[in-house]
Amino acid sequence: MGDLDGDGYGEVVVGLPGEDVGTAKNAGGVLIFKGRATGITGADTKVIGQSTADVPGVDEQGDAFGGEVHAVAGAKNVPATLASAAPGENTDQGGVRLFKGSRTGPATKGSVSFGEASPGVTPSAVRFGNWLG
Repeated sequence: MGDLDGDGYGEVVVGLPGEDVGTAKNAGGVLIFKGRATGITGADTKVIGQSTADVPGVDEQGDAFGGEVHAVAGAKNVPATLASAAPGENTDQGGVRLFKGSRTGPATKGSVSFGEASPGVTPSAVRFGNWLG
């Protein structure tokens, strides 16, 4: 849970790593329930997955996108960043995506994707991002 849109109310973030997307079994996704003064209602719920515009990657079987999700608090009065792991990405090499918070919630445009290979390490089946917290 974290304030991903800077309105002072926390959004509830739920990972769906076992969600099938089309024919891609266990591709995964993330649900973001809008926080408001009256509480969580389900109205304005967003879904982010690898088939969402501007999100790096594509839905693949076993990616488990949303396997770990965290709202990372920013500075005071700055919306939190959403971190979402896909530990099954690229045949269990894994990966993490960061979505900067904005007035409309997590922004997919300009999102960042990284994994074990990002710093130049030869990738292996380590399920990078399997544990974020």
